[in-house]
Amino acid sequence: SRDITEQQTKTTELAAAKSKLDLSLEVSNMAPWSWDVKNNAPILDAISKRYYGLPEDKPLTIQDVLHQIDDSHRDRVGSAILHALEVGGVYDQEYPVWLPSGKKRWVRARGQSVRKDDGTLEDFFGVVIDITDRKEHELDLAQREAHLRRVINGNIGFLVVLSPNGIVLEINATATSVVNSTRDEVVGSRFCDGYWWNHSPALQSEVQEIIARAAAGETVRRDISFRVWNDQSRIGDASFSPIFDDNGKVTHIVASGIDVTDRKQAE
Repeated sequence: SRDITEQQTKTTELAAAKSKLDLSLEVSNMAPWSWDVKNNAPILDAISKRYYGLPEDKPLTIQDVLHQIDDSHRDRVGSAILHALEVGGVYDQEYPVWLPSGKKRWVRARGQSVRKDDGTLEDFFGVVIDITDRKEHELDLAQREAHLRRVINGNIGFLVVLSPNGIVLEINATATSVVNSTRDEVVGSRFCDGYWWNHSPALQSEVQEIIARAAAGETVRRDISFRVWNDQSRIGDASFSPIFDDNGKVTHIVASGIDVTDRKQAE
């Protein structure tokens, strides 16, 4: 009778521990999964099935899981699963899934396959994480950045966003095209080292001095010489404007300008 009571107590404690673990996983948007090696099929718990919009009372096949994945990602994910099963190693994929309600969710599935000494699959297990909130934020941010870049590139004048120490953070096509360069070649470099000024130490010093004043909070506007492709010298009406945060700290400098060479020559 005592043994039966102790066994019942242990069973109750294990059930309570499992319940706490399941709750912890659900709170963290994480759920475990494994692979049924004998039947060559995935095993998902109730939380995982809910992430994929799958029925909880039905044995699953890999086709059931893949069917929920967005068409544009399905082949990539399927190939990654097959590679992990055949070759081994870490499996790590992010992709959107469609629920029966028509709602789109994003998940990240991570796993590790284990093989026996003879190379046969012994185990394949991992977790699936609901990353919808993070992914939607990333996509929204990317769309905002893309829209901002279109606005910047649509500006007919030169437009450059700098850090307070003069590093190019963003630049429009007008500014790069005149020096036969690209955005990727310029972003991350010092503005004063660009082709516009690097032929003249005096011009580089002038640009550095203007940036330092803007970083200190001053809006600076002046005519400044710059070089374009084929070593031609031009004159620009340039403005360097500081951007402040809520505490009054300069976080960015916006450098803008237009080519006024023809006007200056006429004057």
